[in-house]
Amino acid sequence: LERGVIHDAQSMSDVVEACGLSGRGDIGVMLCLRNGDVLDEAWEITNGYRLNVISAIKNAKKTDDTINLFEVEDMKTASPAADAIANDGLCESPVFVISKNESICRVSARCPNAKCDGYNLGELMKDLALKTGGTGGGHATRAGAVFDVSELKTFREGIKEAMS
Repeated sequence: LERGVIHDAQSMSDVVEACGLSGRGDIGVMLCLRNGDVLDEAWEITNGYRLNVISAIKNAKKTDDTINLFEVEDMKTASPAADAIANDGLCESPVFVISKNESICRVSARCPNAKCDGYNLGELMKDLALKTGGTGGGHATRAGAVFDVSELKTFREGIKEAMS
């Protein structure tokens, strides 16, 4: 990193991730190849992405009174929104953030502070995704799934059943 254009590993990781999630993976690759010509553009992309994530968190809609089930509009912000909501200190049970477009749904599941006694979110996401014709999985405390939008009700009911 000392010879790179961004010297801090966390910042470099954040910028490359933001570029990729913003559809500008080419800029992230150029940074990794130490091309300083794209540095200003990369930071602009990163700042825009961060603002989108902040907006997603701010506008996340809780869609159920019995479990921590939220919905965000931008599919690219579901995962970081789930991270933030799960770790804001207000949730004591797993958090699920749903995003959708006209054809697919994505769910990001997180355990608050990486503690989910009795829950394995990776297994839960895998099982529910299989039941809805999608794909899913992950780790015990951090997981996700993708499935057809027509199966959203079934997926929600599966989450509620698993959390009860």
